Amino acid sequence: MSGSNFEKLRAEVLSHSAADNFIDAAKEWGVVSIYQDPGETCVCGKAGLRWCYRIRNRLTGQEIYPIGDVCIHHFGSEMMDQAAADMRLVLTLGIASATTPGIAMPVRSKGCGGAFSRASIDALLAAGALAPRDGDGLGGLTDQEARDLLTDEFNARNFDPVRAEKAFAIVERRIPQHSGTTLESDHAMAT
Repeated sequence: MSGSNFEKLRAEVLSHSAADNFIDAAKEWGVVSIYQDPGETCVCGKAGLRWCYRIRNRLTGQEIYPIGDVCIHHFGSEMMDQAAADMRLVLTLGIASATTPGIAMPVRSKGCGGAFSRASIDALLAAGALAPRDGDGLGGLTDQEARDLLTDEFNARNFDPVRAEKAFAIVERRIPQHSGTTLESDHAMAT
């Protein structure tokens, strides 16, 4: 990022923050949503964003978007970086499982490009992507039970067809309905 791009980001953040310097202002912000639109341009001026984020200031309630990955990293917040990574993962899994039949089947065998891990399953839970959906055919399985089942399948050493079928059903029937092309979450806004 060029110095002028960072200055544009800095000016935008400060104009919507309570603090009067970037270091303190950066601590006021959290990632609240992600979407894909290759035609978007970041507030810093970088065009052609792959991932577009919306951020919200905890103190002022102001929002800024679109923000790109590089600008998210400039906030210097591990929480924001992790929230952005979690949202990218959930959105990617949702799009992949909605558009490619069977992509999510091998949870423990590096399905979806190896995206499933204990951390990614926890990110799905935090984003609400494992919540029960009307007509999902999973018999009222709670989001925590879905998380536990996916984690068990990920950790499994032996193939269990019943567990594997349930894991497949969770990923196939819940995540695509949650994700689409936009994902919103408040888990990144914790103080």
